[in-house]
Amino acid sequence: MLRRGLDRAVAAGDRATAATIDNDLGAVYISEERLQDAEQAYARGLALFKQMRDKEFEVAAILRNLGCTYSLQRRYEEALKTLDQAERLPIIRAGGKDPKIQGLTAEIHNTQGIVHLRQGKLGKARDLFEQAIRAR
Repeated sequence: MLRRGLDRAVAAGDRATAATIDNDLGAVYISEERLQDAEQAYARGLALFKQMRDKEFEVAAILRNLGCTYSLQRRYEEALKTLDQAERLPIIRAGGKDPKIQGLTAEIHNTQGIVHLRQGKLGKARDLFEQAIRAR
């Protein structure tokens, strides 16, 4: 069903819908342990969202998802680099009171913490988990 929706969105030139569906497909692929397919879906969605002005939140979210995918593949340096890109976006740096942004910020820090935990860097992981809690 998502593939059909994606095909229709692409045919109609609806980049925002296509990018959103690619993000959703990535999540489905993760749940099926199809990590390469998830990475490709997230990369397509990211490329589309980056072309749009008002999609900085979506860019940060899909960078977080892509970073998580890299982490699951044990590609820790790529994961951290991608998560750092998400964290450096102005919408995340600005913080603020928006619960949606606070939640995404917490997810980014939590995912960074998981990567460091998998690398055996327990102190750094703990610090990031604490940042995630404070972000909420």
